[in-house]
Amino acid sequence: MTVELQVVHTRPDLAAVFAVRHQVFSEEEGRLSPRSGAVIFDAFDTFDATTNVLARVGQEPAGVVRVSVDGAQGLPLDAHYDLTLLRDACRDADGRQRPTGCVTMLGVRRAFRHVPGVVQGLLRAARTQLDLLGVEDLIVIVNPDIAKLMRSLGLRPLGQPITCGRVGQELIAMHCSLGDIRVPPIPVSRGAELGSLVLLGPGEVLHDVGDPAGPWHVVLEGRLSLELRDGRGQPASLASVGPGAIVGQRGEGVLLHRIVAEGPVLLERVDHPTLLATAGGSAKELDSLLNGLGCHTRAAAEGALRAPPEGRGGLSLFHGFLEARLLDALGQLGLFERLAAGELIDVSVLVERLGVRADLAPAVAAYLRTRLGGDVGASLATDELTRFGHEAGFVQWLVGGYGPVLQELPALLKGEASYAEDARRNDGAMAAASASIGQHFTDPALWQIIEDYGPERILDVGCGDASRLVALLSKAPSRAGVGVDLSAACVASASAKVERSGLQDRIEIHQACGLEWLEQTDGEPIDLVICCGMFHDLLNRPGAAQRFLSELRRVLGPGRLVVLQDQLRQRQGTQSASWVAGFELIHALMGQQLFSADIYRRVIADAGLTLVDERETDIPENRIFVART
Repeated sequence: MTVELQVVHTRPDLAAVFAVRHQVFSEEEGRLSPRSGAVIFDAFDTFDATTNVLARVGQEPAGVVRVSVDGAQGLPLDAHYDLTLLRDACRDADGRQRPTGCVTMLGVRRAFRHVPGVVQGLLRAARTQLDLLGVEDLIVIVNPDIAKLMRSLGLRPLGQPITCGRVGQELIAMHCSLGDIRVPPIPVSRGAELGSLVLLGPGEVLHDVGDPAGPWHVVLEGRLSLELRDGRGQPASLASVGPGAIVGQRGEGVLLHRIVAEGPVLLERVDHPTLLATAGGSAKELDSLLNGLGCHTRAAAEGALRAPPEGRGGLSLFHGFLEARLLDALGQLGLFERLAAGELIDVSVLVERLGVRADLAPAVAAYLRTRLGGDVGASLATDELTRFGHEAGFVQWLVGGYGPVLQELPALLKGEASYAEDARRNDGAMAAASASIGQHFTDPALWQIIEDYGPERILDVGCGDASRLVALLSKAPSRAGVGVDLSAACVASASAKVERSGLQDRIEIHQACGLEWLEQTDGEPIDLVICCGMFHDLLNRPGAAQRFLSELRRVLGPGRLVVLQDQLRQRQGTQSASWVAGFELIHALMGQQLFSADIYRRVIADAGLTLVDERETDIPENRIFVART
């Protein structure tokens, strides 16, 4: 049997985690009281410092584990125990509190306890996440029956057993340095994105004769035997592949016959990415839960909410931080769509339509009432509510997309951490936010350009969640498109959106570099290339922007269009200083800068393209450049 490990970041997966907990801890072990709805969760599942991992055998949820990092929110153990002794064990000689994490809710359903790899896989995923989050010490409180297992992994008891009335037995507090724990991490780089994991035992078959085309996998550990056959079914070759190899079902005359594990093998399934290795919390939700988000920002663009003037004091910052976290969390539950449609929100809507807990909704409503006015915004004019809904993408961009980066802000400011290595944005949240911003602020100008030039086959480089392609092709039945993105999270979102839209026959999605895809494809020619919101990344790498455009010109051939939409740097004396300065600050944290329109024009000319059009979007200092190869 294969074991698949996945860090959950979607509502159905989180619901499965809570259901497995209930089955293991309430129904099978009787350690916790049954809960209404047959799920077990708590407030710590909503925090950005928490990660839940789900193990599946086949399609069946088999086991779960939760990883939490100590911080301002505390640890799940704090809800039941005094952790003073455990935290003291995680201090340096000079008293510095080392980054500490804990593992809780480790449970495997009885029906799957005989399956090799479930417990091992959950523990390895937990260890990997702790590594990626910079944890130095691990603390746990366990039942005596698994204390022996914990000892074998390197943990040691600390203090006397703890009597816990909640579970009706004594428990054992344990601690170790993460460097001493005898659980090998999954080999991923800090801040990387990793797809679902699959563990194969010796002799297990990944693909066999007659299997339909399935997902592709990257070998992380171990070796696989591959037997290839040609289109007539005759053996063509026999190979053995190891770490780094990509395997899967092939078409076009070469059919993959069998893929068999030579020994224990760890694979990454690359068609269904998760956020296993994202430093910083993933968005999680289940009906009555709000999302855990990292944020240090104000709620929306200036003037959108007509908040009471409070100057720049601590109280203003207090409300800015709380508003941003609350509004973005409610946005994940559907608030922004309702506001954009002009719908008035009250307590009943919060509970019945957004799924806010009934006991929390009055406090949420009261706070929003004081900030927005009326009954949760009811006294504001409809057009202002709609405007706020349209601008909500900026909140999502900063809170959801750059929340993990801003969590590391003190270390980034002091030079003790660096972007990408120690802090990385959430690409999935970025894609969703960019789609929302584009829909209301940049896409109208882009649509007009495309209608003016009438291309039939479009390539979107950095396609995000494919919102642009879906919208473009929905307007023109004869049009086809290709989306490429380096982010596995974005490609997963894009593929799902294309499938939901029913446009699979006209939109291709690839995880790739746009230029590499162009160089390797032998399909229909591309009439127009879109590159939205990412050209400044190339400009920050010396020569990269010119090489990108020159290669586009070479590969596309003459007469094709290249459309660049991007954010420019602040022009002195303009009214957009506040917005652009904030955008520039975020990019400065990543070691980047923004550029003037003159730089774009010069790079386009140096690459041998001809600038044929220039248009403003509805975002300050945001512009579209149209060039012809």
